Amino acid sequence: MSHLEEADEATQRRWMANLLGKDNVERLEKQTELQKTSPEIRLRFKPKPVIVSYEFYRIPDMPFLNWRINRIENGRSELFKERLDEHECRTQVATLRTKGFTCRELKMGLPSPYPNRTNSKGNARPRPARTAVMDRLKDFKI
Repeated sequence: MSHLEEADEATQRRWMANLLGKDNVERLEKQTELQKTSPEIRLRFKPKPVIVSYEFYRIPDMPFLNWRINRIENGRSELFKERLDEHECRTQVATLRTKGFTCRELKMGLPSPYPNRTNSKGNARPRPARTAVMDRLKDFKI
């Protein structure tokens, strides 16, 4: 028997998450469950590339130990380190950058660097002038 067969399910899942990434493990589990329910479906699993980045920020309400680092894996954010002072946070970020990860600092409480994105429509197309005129005349009756 190999070590893989002897390990319990949680340990195997943790190993797979370290090798493939959490997103790929969930996709693989979903496909294997689907294959168990209908065996005629062939398992077609191709792992997505795992994109990992980090963002760090200061929580303004806390007086001390107010820095946190979040790990973002394929768009999913999870807490990586918390309750750090500024020096500890900067050293952690420096070690992550030397390993080749992208680290961004989030500034809380400052105006947005994207001032034109204040409306909820985002980058929706402006309505044509003809549509606006027709909307104003829709209740007009002769």
